[in-house]
Amino acid sequence: MLQICDIIGVSGCFLLSDCWLRRMAGPARILLAASSEARVVCERILSGHELISAGTFTEATRILERESVDLIVCTLLFDESRMLELLRAVKSNKKCRQIPFLCLRVLKGVMQLPMPLDDLEGASKALGAVALLDFSSYGADRDADARSAIEQYLNKQTSTH
Repeated sequence: MLQICDIIGVSGCFLLSDCWLRRMAGPARILLAASSEARVVCERILSGHELISAGTFTEATRILERESVDLIVCTLLFDESRMLELLRAVKSNKKCRQIPFLCLRVLKGVMQLPMPLDDLEGASKALGAVALLDFSSYGADRDADARSAIEQYLNKQTSTH
């Protein structure tokens, strides 16, 4: 649904925001910052969306410098546990601070977390993430539940632009 904030009046003409136009034109553009193991799972869950993958912090920041994305999805163990560092960099950058940043725990038990999950969730939200989703806690239809949870942040982002 078109929101009032999606339309900007300019000299009697109306312009639709870039974000709204991209979402109306088709799939969302999502920066996926993930390890190779987690990336496989995320690519399956988010099939149909345009995924731009980054395996390192440097790669992710370079992509954000030159690409426009609707959502940033970053896994907990991205680039040797640099998720919070990437979140901090994104939220301190004027160009991309408004992009929703979603933290994910995709694979349970693959590596030791850098801190307890509750602490990671609190830290990520304090730094500006919209949420930390734990796929390992989802039920039998994990992929569908995970996709639905992620897409709700795309819908919120679209309605606020």
